[in-house]
Amino acid sequence: MVRKIREKPKPADIENFISGADPKDESVTHDSPKRGRKKAEPRNPLTDDRPNAPRKYTTLTIPFNKHEFEQLELTSEKTGEAKFALIREGLQLIYEKYGIK
Repeated sequence: MVRKIREKPKPADIENFISGADPKDESVTHDSPKRGRKKAEPRNPLTDDRPNAPRKYTTLTIPFNKHEFEQLELTSEKTGEAKFALIREGLQLIYEKYGIK
C-alpha cells in the first residue's frame, strides 16, 4: 500500500479558508440526526419515585461497632454481595415483612 504524503497548507490557503467561514451561519449545524429512541429528559433525583432510579437522592453514614461490621463483612464475603446491597436487601425484607406501603 502506497501512503500519500500530504503537503502542508500554505498560509494564504489557511487565510482563505478562515475568511470563507461564517461563524453565524445558521444553515450549518453540527447536530447529526439521531436514530432510534429519543433521549429521555433527565429526571430530578429529588422527585424520582421509581424503584430502579439512580441512587442520587441522599447518602447515609451508618456507624457500626466492630462486631456489627465484622458480621456485615463476613456475610458479604459468603454471599458475594456488596455490603450496600446487603443493607438494601435487609431494608426490603423488613419493608415486605410489615407490609409498609
